[in-house]
Amino acid sequence: MRDSGKSTQSLVYKLLQSDLRERVRETVVSLSGHNGMTNPIGVLLDVTSHCNLNCSWCIDRYSLFNTEIPTHRAIALIDEFREMGILSIVFFGGGEPLLHNDLGKLLRHSAESGIATALNTNGILLDRFKDDVAISCCWTRVSLDASSSSTFRKLHEGRDYFDRIIANVRALNEVAVGTVGISFVVMEENVHDMVAAAHLARSLNCDFIQFKPLYQPNPNNERRISYMQSVMKNQAIQQLTELETTFDDRFEVLITGSLKAALSDSSPMQLKSYSYCAAQQLIPLVTPHGVYICPNWRGATSKRYGDVMRDSFSTVWNSTKHKEIAAETNPSRDCDLFCLRHQTNVIMDASIRAQLQGLDLLSLLQVFPSSDLLDRHFL
Repeated sequence: MRDSGKSTQSLVYKLLQSDLRERVRETVVSLSGHNGMTNPIGVLLDVTSHCNLNCSWCIDRYSLFNTEIPTHRAIALIDEFREMGILSIVFFGGGEPLLHNDLGKLLRHSAESGIATALNTNGILLDRFKDDVAISCCWTRVSLDASSSSTFRKLHEGRDYFDRIIANVRALNEVAVGTVGISFVVMEENVHDMVAAAHLARSLNCDFIQFKPLYQPNPNNERRISYMQSVMKNQAIQQLTELETTFDDRFEVLITGSLKAALSDSSPMQLKSYSYCAAQQLIPLVTPHGVYICPNWRGATSKRYGDVMRDSFSTVWNSTKHKEIAAETNPSRDCDLFCLRHQTNVIMDASIRAQLQGLDLLSLLQVFPSSDLLDRHFL
């Protein structure tokens, strides 16, 4: 097991850490004074929208446009990110990043540019770029959603890459300098596999497993947590209860806030009290088919404010179109989905309101140390 630093599932913890305090304060001051855009801290980057699976539950299945960012443009884009002071890049989704033929080169260039680099992948092609991923990524998350070939086949229309993915994860963990973990979307077909999947991840020397709820994709981009019948909900709760005392602190069982909501008696829709999304100022989504305010709006033309295949990222970021869309997007009206960055927005909104009254709220909030966080620049 690597001793490479702790990770955290709390975005608020990272927002208030010492390393980022001044950058966050700059954003608060800018938004309170309507002084325009400060540069983002991180970027979610889709280098391709091709995919080698056809997951029925894929939240982005209606925004896979079979396009990709050519290598020369992706290299230049990473340079633009560095010049703007961007601290982290997650090679994200909207497709399978490992299908980009030069992904290894892009990961290395990002890391060698001093940018904290991470990867989301289904793991099928990890062997193509194992060494590049191993030396470049602070963290790698592999979507597996099963603990056996039989469950994997059931989820993937009879196709079976399970053994290949397992071999790839095991091989990566032998050489990776960053953390590696498994992602698991809880569904009716695999809810019985949760404990077994956690044990499997630990046996592969993974650092964590992350459990997430099923979202119901649809062409209108309405991203709703799928309703759990009581039998399935009870099964999931039973599995998670068993996991509470199973592992030591060298292996993390992460449960997303959205899954906690799905397992509770409250509504899986998350109402917002703020009218402006400050989080989009911190970490945008960049794709081959456009730049969007966040991944929840991937593919939505109403939330697309530019094209890095045509313009520099700086031009897109500072465009009038971006300012207009950011101002027009009202989370209390437009975003009742369960948002990963809701608590970030709550703190940012309170800080902006306080700033308007001449109070620096951030200076009154606890400062968290950054030294023990491997993923400190990923907001």
